[in-house]
Amino acid sequence: MTQNQIAVLDDSTKTAYVIGFASTAEQAADIFMAYFKDRMNAEDFAELKCPQFAYRMSTSVASPAFEPL
Repeated sequence: MTQNQIAVLDDSTKTAYVIGFASTAEQAADIFMAYFKDRMNAEDFAELKCPQFAYRMSTSVASPAFEPL
């Protein structure tokens, strides 16, 4: 992890997982899509819409973090 990177969460719940680290919301979205591409079958992944990510100063999982809206 390099400086200025923060946690990327897989969802916005209290039980979310840190799935990577990013410097921008755009990088967070790329990490999210790569994470789910590895875990979903091709048909389901083809229908997955990339969410927008928001920077949060505080979450129940990691702070600060990017979380999907």
